[in-house]
Amino acid sequence: MTMRHSVWRELVYPVAVLACIGAGLLVAWEFVLTARYGVYSTLATMIEKGEAVSPAAVTAYAAKADRLPATCRSDLLNAAIAVSMRDVDQMRTIGDQVAWIQALRALQPRLEQGLACVPTDGMLWERLAVVRWFLGGTAHEQAQLLTTSQAYAPRELEVVQVRIVQWKRVTPAVIDLARDALRSDLNVTLLYAPPQAVKAMFADAPPFIAAMFKDAATGMSPERRAALAKADIALP
Repeated sequence: MTMRHSVWRELVYPVAVLACIGAGLLVAWEFVLTARYGVYSTLATMIEKGEAVSPAAVTAYAAKADRLPATCRSDLLNAAIAVSMRDVDQMRTIGDQVAWIQALRALQPRLEQGLACVPTDGMLWERLAVVRWFLGGTAHEQAQLLTTSQAYAPRELEVVQVRIVQWKRVTPAVIDLARDALRSDLNVTLLYAPPQAVKAMFADAPPFIAAMFKDAATGMSPERRAALAKADIALP
């Protein structure tokens, strides 16, 4: 073996060993993250499916969310935020205005940190829109946040569904500023969401959204119209 080969081996072997150690540490850290966020992922899935979730469990885990290890994994971020959002909704339901506002204010920096990590996550933009709306954000800000969410998640039904809920909350001034984004969400919902989900989403829609809903229904295929009609959805 030449001296050159010997030197090369002495240089390469330590680097290879360090690379293997680094890869092992990364795998171990991913395992730790998944384990620490496991309950949040389970609760978020139950919330998304509309299953019964213990309010006490939601409150308990939402209180611990700030102590979770930092991560830029979108699935884990959204799981923790979903649990915190449900906790905020529970506070609003029981009428604890002070705790509700405090929880909303605590959520905003967490959402902003998440977006700094994953700026293309449409769900996080939607969550921020909700928080900012309840904290008194302007119509222009709300339109911008919802439009950004729609741009990054235009056809993800889970995100579209929660956006529709927020569209129903906002004022006509927001709709005027973000009409194209709302129209896209209406089209996606009508064409691809399960009929019962469509019915639930638009059951209590305000008049200005109901009118756009009817406009979006024109031009649908006969098969899709028949499927929606079976769910007792009135179409023009």
